[in-house]
Amino acid sequence: MQYHENTMNAYISLLDVKDVRIVKIALEAVEKTLNAGQESDVTHLTEQFEAAGGLNALEELQEHQDESVYEKAVSLLEVYFGAEEVDDGENVAPETATTGKEFVFGNSTPSCNMGFSGMSAAPPAPSVQFNFGTPTKAF
Repeated sequence: MQYHENTMNAYISLLDVKDVRIVKIALEAVEKTLNAGQESDVTHLTEQFEAAGGLNALEELQEHQDESVYEKAVSLLEVYFGAEEVDDGENVAPETATTGKEFVFGNSTPSCNMGFSGMSAAPPAPSVQFNFGTPTKAF
């Protein structure tokens, strides 16, 4: 049991180094170790990894500049810790207006009631449209 604990601590410390190659190798080692633990029904390996701060290290690697490091970290979180990828809408196309040549930004239909009781509520964001259709003449 002490062997696994020391191994997990070593892997986790390697996940925080500056050299991308070392981080990739450490991620491979973590994956192989956790996979071997699942195949031999040694569930305490994931618990030890999490208790040693490994889950936090993997979550931090989701912000890594190297795409393959990011992908491997997400994969490990999904496979061994039941995490699901969250779509925060970052790469979602903006809504198009009725003509199909305009993009709508902000609230298209204000839903905020600004009566006396709603004074603490923030006002709706203004709706802004850009028309990419017919060009206008400059004077």
